[in-house]
Amino acid sequence: MTTILGIKTNTGEESIVLAADTRIGIYDDNDELYATEKASKIRTGSFYALAFCGTADSYLESFFNYISRKKNFQEFVSFISQSKEEGAPKKFSTSPLAKAVKENYFEALNYHNRFLAQRNDGKIDDAVELVLAVNKPSLQLFTVDAFGNLNGSKRPGGLEYVCAGAGVSEVHEYFSQQEYQSDALLKNNKVTLDHISLPRALQMAISAINKASLTDKGTGEVVDLVVLKKDKIDDHSSKALKSIDQIYKKIIERYQ
Repeated sequence: MTTILGIKTNTGEESIVLAADTRIGIYDDNDELYATEKASKIRTGSFYALAFCGTADSYLESFFNYISRKKNFQEFVSFISQSKEEGAPKKFSTSPLAKAVKENYFEALNYHNRFLAQRNDGKIDDAVELVLAVNKPSLQLFTVDAFGNLNGSKRPGGLEYVCAGAGVSEVHEYFSQQEYQSDALLKNNKVTLDHISLPRALQMAISAINKASLTDKGTGEVVDLVVLKKDKIDDHSSKALKSIDQIYKKIIERYQ
């Protein structure tokens, strides 16, 4: 499957780190992984960044085209329903994603997963879920479940993070079992969860997803990174094509 993660800083400049692995699994009819490809699982816009897990196909691209306003609601629903249903035309003065944040409900994702389940004989195992970060009207971090519900998360110790995908157990263990204290990326630094700066959040995001890749065969390859601040979005996704460690180092050093 995949592993996606968002971490919000709680010291220094207020920021959010969004991270995702880049392994796309190709499965046979028995749901056995037989090949992999590499692709970004993060999309960005003028005020948002989102990472996705679940089935990646042309229907998901139609969903992205809708939220980026390249398609209207009627075109989106007609395509994902294979013309079995037509959504009433909807025009928003704000983006569909901004509306979802305001209402804590992402209608378009619910529609997407509804028709995905219909195509899969009622199975929702591969339904799309999101980790969503926005910087308008303020910096906020959510998971979006298969039914479109937006959920924030506050964790003990002052660290706010959310995650989704097959590697969530490993990510939770990384934080709850304090595995970051022996993390090679954080060596010589005593880490406390109430003092997470942007460089530290980047390091922890990389390590947590790499940990998930050790047990989840669908998680792996390069870790994509996006940084949201109050007034800008820095998209570092898909840059680590040659020397991965050096690319990570340069990204982290940029914020120190």
